[in-house]
Amino acid sequence: MAGLRRFIRIMVTLILITMACILGSIVFLSDPNDKSIGPYKDFIVDDVSKPQTFIIPARIIPPVVIRYRIEGVVDDSASVSFRTSTYSYAHVKFRGVVADSAVRDYYEMSDLQINYEPKGVKKGHLVIKAALNW
Repeated sequence: MAGLRRFIRIMVTLILITMACILGSIVFLSDPNDKSIGPYKDFIVDDVSKPQTFIIPARIIPPVVIRYRIEGVVDDSASVSFRTSTYSYAHVKFRGVVADSAVRDYYEMSDLQINYEPKGVKKGHLVIKAALNW
């Protein structure tokens, strides 16, 4: 009877270790370039005079933070917002030279939408760098 308990204990331990390895490989071996997880992905605003929208796709295992950097220059006011269909995570207003960055909590499994809205901007250039991370 003691041998059977020991065998069951060993099997349960092996099953738990196997499940932890599978979960770890899903989380840590996923390709960061495909899903914008990990290093920043650059979203280039082609025409700063027109509104533009970018999407970072949802993940099966949700990340916990949004990291972003907004870099460039515009000749008037503009804003960038980071949101999902249910919640707005950040709304950054700027004018002229911009070099803004932040990290925000993120606990959703929805696509992250990045919206650029110009307000009188006619010329300039802008790069929005964003990533979802654990």
